[in-house]
Amino acid sequence: MFQIKSSLVFAAALLLVWIGPTFESGGQNPSPTPARPPAPVLVSPANGAALAQPITLDWNPVSAPGGPIGSYTWQVGTSSTFTTVIASGFTNMDSDPSIPTRTADRVSGLPNGTYFWRVKCSQLGPNGGVDSPWSTVRSFTVTGLGPAPATPSFITPANNAQFHVTESFNIQWSPVVNAQSYILEADDEPTFSYPLTLQLEPISFGTQSGAIWGNPLTIFYRVRAVSVDGVRSLPSATRTVQITNAAPIPAGVSPVAPASGATVRLPFFVDWSDTPNPQVPGYDLEFNTSPNFPLAGMVLLVSPSRNLFAILAEPVNAYGGNTAHARVMLDNPAPAGGAVVSLSTDIPQVHMPSTTVSVPAGRTDATISNIATGPVPNNGVSVGIIGDLFAGFANGRGQNSFGVLPILYGTSLSNESVVGGTSVNATVTLQSAAPPGGTTVRLVSSDPNIVRPPATVVIPAGATDVDFTIPTSAVAVATRVIIETGTDIDGYRAPQTWLTVTPPGSPPPPPSLSSLTLSSSTVLSGSTVTGTLRLTSPAP
Repeated sequence: MFQIKSSLVFAAALLLVWIGPTFESGGQNPSPTPARPPAPVLVSPANGAALAQPITLDWNPVSAPGGPIGSYTWQVGTSSTFTTVIASGFTNMDSDPSIPTRTADRVSGLPNGTYFWRVKCSQLGPNGGVDSPWSTVRSFTVTGLGPAPATPSFITPANNAQFHVTESFNIQWSPVVNAQSYILEADDEPTFSYPLTLQLEPISFGTQSGAIWGNPLTIFYRVRAVSVDGVRSLPSATRTVQITNAAPIPAGVSPVAPASGATVRLPFFVDWSDTPNPQVPGYDLEFNTSPNFPLAGMVLLVSPSRNLFAILAEPVNAYGGNTAHARVMLDNPAPAGGAVVSLSTDIPQVHMPSTTVSVPAGRTDATISNIATGPVPNNGVSVGIIGDLFAGFANGRGQNSFGVLPILYGTSLSNESVVGGTSVNATVTLQSAAPPGGTTVRLVSSDPNIVRPPATVVIPAGATDVDFTIPTSAVAVATRVIIETGTDIDGYRAPQTWLTVTPPGSPPPPPSLSSLTLSSSTVLSGSTVTGTLRLTSPAP
């Protein structure tokens, strides 16, 4: 079974700080391993409590000589022996020593029934991490799902589908009303004990992901919907996928154009049907003077750059479904009657307005307007796609790289720390102007009881950002909350934004960089542009 080791990795990183004195002392023998720290004491829920989800698991902090507590790990099992762990998690030490390690976490998405839970801690010391014993075991009974959304269901791949070890594939599921995000889980055994979440953070925007495993195995998938309050639905029915070198080979593709027996003039474009699960690097294209394709009959098509000079995309990327433009250029003025240039692309998410564009007589260029793009592909392995635009005229052929990429850039805050009960100003920024209809961005808080951003913000068509405020609640101790942002249309999750919420009377944080803005997004070579830096608070 897969096991989540993130807490141990974090602890290992922090140990570098503690082993420093050993190196500095010239490699002296390390001190003896310290005694194990005491087990955490559970606080709530009370043993045998019956309640609806979400359920907050709370325990007392541990303090012991020998080093700080680097993390707490909790488990929920279907029995008091924890043979099957149905849910687990951890809380790690913050990089800011003024923020105590959290001693509470929430669990949801459990079917009605009785469960058992326990907690242990890991202490950091000069010779490594030392785990405490597990706490005493308590039980609780789930009596309802609470405000959980409905359960999604898988669309693709088919159950028991087979893929080759280096073959990527799409995973899609049905959208759910009131779902703010989704969690995709995978395991190599169907009970999902220690489920592996398929992303660095257990959150997916949109209703698709993907995978490529690289080794033979049987993998089991399930997906959950998550509400704006972070409450998980029950898991979907399990979808089984076989990763094997014996997976069937898909049917071959079929020629589409030019038609059989057609007479064509160079350059010409070739089209064929797609395979059900396209892969990179794509397709091999061969030409031959015989239908049997002997080596002696192989044809090499040479396209000297004659007459056609170039095709240039303007801009070179399209974001979030925005339209784009391109120019074709000849190396000499077009003859009388103009020049008809053929157009094509190898990007499925790019739709040229026509298969040709005309360069007027006496001109050397023509504009290709309103090249439609989208949706941005997201198969869980990569987000976005980069391919080429092609143009051909006479014996010349040109191409230019072009990308279809997510439109969301990220979220910035006016302050990195605020006193609980006050608000912070925030800005969501796009990579380019929002397309017609605007762009909807979802926001998710790791603790909506403390930091509650709006569920969504909309950047109007033509705009590149939107400002809004985020309220916070009073806290007894400093707490760091993570804000995630993403878009359904791109299935994209932007880099995280962190906000520290402090109790009244806390010293103000030192100023830090809030934003950098430029007076112009473009500038001619040799010219200047003005930049403005803003800090989160006045400089000392």
